[in-house]
Amino acid sequence: MLPITTALKIVAPVAILAAGFAGASWLTESAPKLDPQQPAASLPLVEVMPVQLQVRELDVSTHGELSPSNVVQLAAEVSARVIWTSPKWKDGAFFHSGDDLLRLDPVDFQLALTSAEAKLAQANAALQMEQAEAASALQDWQEHGQGIAPPLVAREPQLAMARANVQAASAGLGQANRALDRCTIQAPMDGRVQAAGAEVGQFVGAGAVVGQIYETRRAEVRLAVQMRDLAWLDLPLGATTDDVGIAVELSAPIGGVMQHWPAKIVRTEASLDARNRMLTAVAEIDDPYALRKSALYPALIPGMFLHAKLQGKSYSAVATLPRAVLRDDGTVLVVGKNDRIQIRPVEVIRSDATEVHIASGLTAGELVCLTPLNVVVADMQVRVAAVPGGQK
Repeated sequence: MLPITTALKIVAPVAILAAGFAGASWLTESAPKLDPQQPAASLPLVEVMPVQLQVRELDVSTHGELSPSNVVQLAAEVSARVIWTSPKWKDGAFFHSGDDLLRLDPVDFQLALTSAEAKLAQANAALQMEQAEAASALQDWQEHGQGIAPPLVAREPQLAMARANVQAASAGLGQANRALDRCTIQAPMDGRVQAAGAEVGQFVGAGAVVGQIYETRRAEVRLAVQMRDLAWLDLPLGATTDDVGIAVELSAPIGGVMQHWPAKIVRTEASLDARNRMLTAVAEIDDPYALRKSALYPALIPGMFLHAKLQGKSYSAVATLPRAVLRDDGTVLVVGKNDRIQIRPVEVIRSDATEVHIASGLTAGELVCLTPLNVVVADMQVRVAAVPGGQK
């Protein structure tokens, strides 16, 4: 027989293991039973935007360069030497209509005027002598002749020639006066000197350009309009009046501050620009150089690059939304009743990089989904984040 100590060493571990297995089996059998459950569905969280229908004018943005509306090259009409120039005859100087700008040496033309006056006086004297001789001849005929005096007796050819000489001398006098007047070159309009050419002492010939000026009452900006943008503008392409009626807001930074000027479209050019196939609309600005005391806007400078916003057509009920809400198939996602998605076709009248303008397909107050969804099924349910304005 084994000793008692040895038997205990063998039996004790076996008993402990058996007790452990029995306890584990009891715990497993007595544990509560749980019914299997499906995991809760995870609904997409989306941001929304309420639809607002507003009256909108779909303006067209473009740009152009400021240029004078009327540029004139001044030319001498007679040949002479420049003897005087106005203090206003400097590049950039302003002047008024009728101001004297240059004077040419008038001596030769004064002499020509004196000669023309003398010729007219001689012609008048010759006419008076012929009239006297004709009267004497008619008197002799009445005393000795019979009937009506013949033309040669009445000296009618001589009288006609004398009258023609008077008319020619009178025309010569008029030409001499005009030539003398042309020795003074006057401003034909209110303007500014763009390039003063002739100076004192310079001889200029008839027809020679002495300088270039431009009008200051108004200026123009030629604006390139893309053909697709014509849909938003009441811009006639055929015959036009002097006032097309489209308002334009021009803007440009001056001294770091954005300035604005009102203008209006007055005409379109006769053909498309061959370089870019765009239509050129001409906007006109009154008092562009702020010369009037009542000027409300800062002065412009020819050559300035200006941004232009053309007044577009007006639409009565337009929903303006972020461009991202418009899907490739021309639909938007609307979150309807019970937070379920509706795929809504819409009529887009205009879209750009940031906004889309919708004319029909949406109702005021509806919630448009702003969050892009990878998979969209009609009537699928979503979770809606806070609605702007607190509405739901």
